Amino acid sequence: MYFYTDYSTNEILHHQLHDNKNENVRQPVFPFILQYIDDQINLKINEKDKTYIKCNLLKFLLLPKLMKWAKDADSNDVFKERTTSLNLIAVDVYNELYLHWKEKYGKHLIENWTESTNASKFVYEDISIAVYLCLLWKNEKVNFVDVGCGNGLLVYILSQEGHRGRGIDVRSRKIWSSYPQSTILEVRTITPEENCYYPDADWLIGNHSDELTPWIPVFAARSSTKCNFFLLPCCAYEFNGQRFQRKNSKFSVYSDYVEYLKAICISLNFEVNIDKLRIPSTKRICIVGRRSQHDCKSNQELHNQNVHDFVICNSIKHGLTNFIPRAKTEQVRNCTKIEDSVILNINDVISKILIDRQMSVIQQKGNSYDVWSEDYSITLREAISYLNPDDLQKLKNECGGLQTLLRNNHFVYFIKGGRILFRKPVEKCKTIKWKNKLCWFFHNHPLSCPLEENKCSFIH
Repeated sequence: MYFYTDYSTNEILHHQLHDNKNENVRQPVFPFILQYIDDQINLKINEKDKTYIKCNLLKFLLLPKLMKWAKDADSNDVFKERTTSLNLIAVDVYNELYLHWKEKYGKHLIENWTESTNASKFVYEDISIAVYLCLLWKNEKVNFVDVGCGNGLLVYILSQEGHRGRGIDVRSRKIWSSYPQSTILEVRTITPEENCYYPDADWLIGNHSDELTPWIPVFAARSSTKCNFFLLPCCAYEFNGQRFQRKNSKFSVYSDYVEYLKAICISLNFEVNIDKLRIPSTKRICIVGRRSQHDCKSNQELHNQNVHDFVICNSIKHGLTNFIPRAKTEQVRNCTKIEDSVILNINDVISKILIDRQMSVIQQKGNSYDVWSEDYSITLREAISYLNPDDLQKLKNECGGLQTLLRNNHFVYFIKGGRILFRKPVEKCKTIKWKNKLCWFFHNHPLSCPLEENKCSFIH
């Protein structure tokens, strides 16, 4: 497998870079070839020097990402031709400032992360967004409101950099208590029907604001004729808080949703720009809405009436009524709250099917046959057909599906290509907590565990 490229990043090659004709592309002063053979990465520079890298990071992270990007590039998508990113800011300034803030904030935040989410992803993503916003604001000090601020990290960074603002969310997070007093965070349920106004805000921020996403432009339009907004949509929602239904089947739901939001912004007389961020997320298209000079000089009362008419018109047109806000208490949907009897029933049914099929294959092909073959797997759909309907309903109410429950029992099962299999017992390794669980196979399987007690990662 060969990858021929003229592009690089500071993380891969620490060589001097220069701009080419397109200021949004960073390119090294030399071509290089990245070659993958077995477990070894060969990096050829100028076809003369060779650098050999044996690194799991490249094998298990870089190469799968390259394959995914290649597939995404061929997809029929409204953003297919938008190959560049950071079109609204200076890329070289962004790169320098991001690296500086990564050192300034990144390490400390990751080491003191109190949330259950991936620290590296969220920290570096919000640092990137903060850099983008500060450059978008051209280093002017602005007054902002982050609507649906979540962990409040973006509010913290922007406040540390001298901007005035606050974050609002339906519930607090553990990490809020670690921020200084200058980071203003409020617990409040936002109900759009109450005509939310932020008259002092220069910018509203909707960073993965979910149910409030289509309302952010409306809030900005209501607030004042000078209020702008930054919107980074993720999950697609309608005005009433229900899931967005795709309007154009030629595009993905995400692409169609971005176009839908863009149309809303234009209807509200915003000057709209679409850009692509450089963040560790598949949802990285942002919408920037600015008030036009004409709106800034217009009558505020007339402007408010136009916004009100827009909301009423869309509510009638799409049947959107009674916005449903998110609950203050987040529901746990990972099968940890489901009744033990339900889990036991489901495990008994699936394990019995797999054991019966396994023993049947062994009888046909002999005891020497590999008992861990995929010949005795069962599809998820087939497994569901054997389960008690009442258990399925309880499962759906708690976690939404059978896969979540099975993944919680990953030391017994694994799922491959939509099929359920027994996970072959493995010898002890650093990634498994040593001897902290009973060996399911030793205590439940008719063939017992294939490993000796001193080698098995679980208790016999």
